[in-house]
Amino acid sequence: MARFVGLFEFLDLDRNSKRTLATQLFDGIREAILDGTLLPGTDLPSTRKLAEQLNLSRNTVTAAYEHLCVEQYLVSVQGAGTKVADLPALREIRASTEVIDEPSLSRIRLSRRGESLSDSPRYLPQYKDRSFAAGLPALDLFPHELWARYINRAARRSAIRRFDYGEIAGTEELKRSIADHLATTRGFRPETDQIVVLNGAQAALDLLARVTTDIGDTAWIEEPGYLGARGAFRGAGLALRPIEVDSQGLHPPDDLAPAPKLIYTSPSHQCPKGVLLSLVRRLKLLDVARRSGALIIEDDYDSEFRYAGPSISTLWSLDRGRSVVYMGTFSKTMLPGIRVGYLVAPPQLCAAITNALHHTGQAASKVVQFALAEFIDDGRFSEHVRQMKKAYLARRNAFLREIERQIGGAVTYTPTSTGMQQTVYLNEDLSDVALSAAARDKGVVAPTLSRFYIGQKKTNGLFLGFASSEEPEIRKGMEKLAAAFDQMTGSAHTTRRS
Repeated sequence: MARFVGLFEFLDLDRNSKRTLATQLFDGIREAILDGTLLPGTDLPSTRKLAEQLNLSRNTVTAAYEHLCVEQYLVSVQGAGTKVADLPALREIRASTEVIDEPSLSRIRLSRRGESLSDSPRYLPQYKDRSFAAGLPALDLFPHELWARYINRAARRSAIRRFDYGEIAGTEELKRSIADHLATTRGFRPETDQIVVLNGAQAALDLLARVTTDIGDTAWIEEPGYLGARGAFRGAGLALRPIEVDSQGLHPPDDLAPAPKLIYTSPSHQCPKGVLLSLVRRLKLLDVARRSGALIIEDDYDSEFRYAGPSISTLWSLDRGRSVVYMGTFSKTMLPGIRVGYLVAPPQLCAAITNALHHTGQAASKVVQFALAEFIDDGRFSEHVRQMKKAYLARRNAFLREIERQIGGAVTYTPTSTGMQQTVYLNEDLSDVALSAAARDKGVVAPTLSRFYIGQKKTNGLFLGFASSEEPEIRKGMEKLAAAFDQMTGSAHTTRRS
């Protein structure tokens, strides 16, 4: 009896915890049974005696005992009190683990696909030091209060029946709004049965890879290319063939063996080099898809933010949707946390993806969809994009001025005409990995260009975001980056524009 009470004095029940005392007592007794401190057949004190000795209410102890009896850790015998249950399975587990070395107790093993997925690199910006966080929009400029009103209104107005399991591929309201938006900004209007709404563009990549390919099939991916596509395809068990990107974009090879099943490209603003896919290359890529039966995934992640000249036509409109799946996202134009992306595909492929969604759990929140549809229809979305485009251009210009002023001849660059980040190239003798590490030590994020490559032939550079920071942050961040350059080179620099 004293030994039993002492055990719980040692456990020190926390009377200020958000967990009830009954739950804490349940956990303590259960752990004592599982670790062998309380052996099968051990008599437990009555609820009254234990309550007195632990200074608890009797109802608290009774609740813990009853819970333990329900889960079969204890047995209550009429006239004989409460005992620890005899658990043969627990004895067998203890016997089997006694002969296993401690380091071998973990038996979880990843599949080859799981290892590929978990090992795939992904740039996750450290938002605390976000001066050059690539792909991060201006969180400070988003109309948070306005958006909250749309969310609240969507939750109140939508009929209860709309929150069932239906419309898993997206609400009709949002799909119509997306179609209208694409007609206005991208020059094509898909039918709503050609649109699938998902909880992010990454979900679209994952589902397309799993629905349209088999393990071991070949996927072409840009070199250097988007890390999210690489991870999704590796996770699906695909064999990746990196295809060179030059000043005209993806350069399709003449050798199609093995024939690709998927081809990923970002033609309007290649990630990370920022180049456009030329018309000649677009036509050749469509011809490759026709001859090989491949499906092209067109990632149009930030075309809304084009600063100079007309918007670039989509591959989807050139191909009329025969062999191209168009992919868009609201994470870049609004907030990453909204988690809404979409794809435009032939109706039969949309139907297959819709069926798959019932098993993968990648559907987008309906409340967010209702709010987003109204946000678009009211003109708020286009207004926000216009304001961000103006703000990002100003931040880009400030960013480029600071490059000119502070970094020196260690970099070359072509000012980006689209998007939220700028690629700068380093002299061949300067390692971007070492420079990025030095910058991190100075307190600034400076993602490397080399990590976007699969093959051994890499180009040293930095992939620097500017959209998420105001001009003072950009200036301070560039000062830290310049200090990292000086540490690596020991000299002053004069920037050269290509």
